[in-house]
Amino acid sequence: MKTGFWLKGGKGKLAGATVYQQNGETVMREVVSPSNPQTEGQMIQRIIMLTVMKAYSKMKDICDHSFEGVKKGQPTMATFMSLNAGLLRNNLQQAGEEFTEVGNFTPLGQRFMVANAYQVSRGSLPQIDCVLLTAAQSESTVSSKVKVAEVVQNTYQGVCDALGLQRGDQLTFLTVTGRGSQQVDPVFKYTRIILDPTNPDGSQAAMTSAFVAEGAINLPSVRNEGTFAFISVTAEGGLVFSHDVTKKVYGAGIIASRKQGENWLRSNCFLASTPTGDGGYIMGDCLAMLESNNGMYIPNAQYLNNAGQGTGSGTNSNSGGGTTPPDDGPDNQPTDGD
Repeated sequence: MKTGFWLKGGKGKLAGATVYQQNGETVMREVVSPSNPQTEGQMIQRIIMLTVMKAYSKMKDICDHSFEGVKKGQPTMATFMSLNAGLLRNNLQQAGEEFTEVGNFTPLGQRFMVANAYQVSRGSLPQIDCVLLTAAQSESTVSSKVKVAEVVQNTYQGVCDALGLQRGDQLTFLTVTGRGSQQVDPVFKYTRIILDPTNPDGSQAAMTSAFVAEGAINLPSVRNEGTFAFISVTAEGGLVFSHDVTKKVYGAGIIASRKQGENWLRSNCFLASTPTGDGGYIMGDCLAMLESNNGMYIPNAQYLNNAGQGTGSGTNSNSGGGTTPPDDGPDNQPTDGD
């Protein structure tokens, strides 16, 4: 049920009930102890798998070929799913009895992505670590910017030296930003920058050339694609970038790529993400929504066991014991990429 104004924005447990955010409103539901712990375990597994599948679906343009030595398509998807389902499962296990307070998850029956510290690439090139800046650090009303602290010299060579890369390597900048103030159904954007400064006549420029000039990539390679809303490199602030200074960033990362013979090398990349529960759903919320059914259709893992009428489901107990939700296809919203 909807709550009064005194609980607006609240989350957590209160007097035998759980309080959570749904569609911009504060909702409170009674905490119901599961009658079948095995079924609860199955539901948790399905929530994990749905959460990871929605992340892959949103980031597929990048993540279907981002794992070094793994063939594009189904093998890469399987790698992404396995690594990140394990990551979310480990988060729950580490929390012990407090696992219901762990996020972020996509509730069963929903189609949106939520940001987590997903591993979006794997390889042998040096890993590039990012941090999300606060609103104050972003000099904005929202936390819209991302920082790479190691890059403090504003030249192409300075970037290469700081990140352990070489001329011609590719940097792919990734961000997951909210629509408005919500993380639900976020926007995924990416920009390709080649560390190969190029003069207007097509000749190679010196690596001592500035990397950023007048708020944009200087002497860009013809291979570059996409733009930034903000990018700078300073000795004090490091490399800072944003794809949209008006939207909150919930996740960000940079993947390095290099061609070596006939093979493509990648770097490890884990998305820097916002704290647990920030804009997403904690596991307790997802389970509470299932206990009440919430008027939603929840697919049964057994394909033939989905008869019924309307959006309600009489078979959401997953009695067949399946653990992997069927893929209901890519999100309705098109993938946003620069």
